[in-house]
Amino acid sequence: NLHGSTTKVTERWTPTSDHTLRYEATIEDEETYTKPWKIAFNLYKKVGEDAQLQQFKCVEFVEELMYGHLRKTPLPGPAAERAKREAEERAKEE
Repeated sequence: NLHGSTTKVTERWTPTSDHTLRYEATIEDEETYTKPWKIAFNLYKKVGEDAQLQQFKCVEFVEELMYGHLRKTPLPGPAAERAKREAEERAKEE
């Protein structure tokens, strides 16, 4: 959530077929980033007679849950507990 007062976000939605959109975004902020930050991916429309909207569950701080154990000093929580267990296991092996 880092951004400065001059942040500029440019989004582009491009239909690439009847069932596909290409999403591209560029974040420009000289106060925060050394160069423009870019992301791009395709979005696909679910098709078929039985197509339904699916529920999406957003897990807060999922990156921390998945990769937090890679920090030099993990934040408190499941990632820190995992890192502690792994360090203890490595110590036993030595």
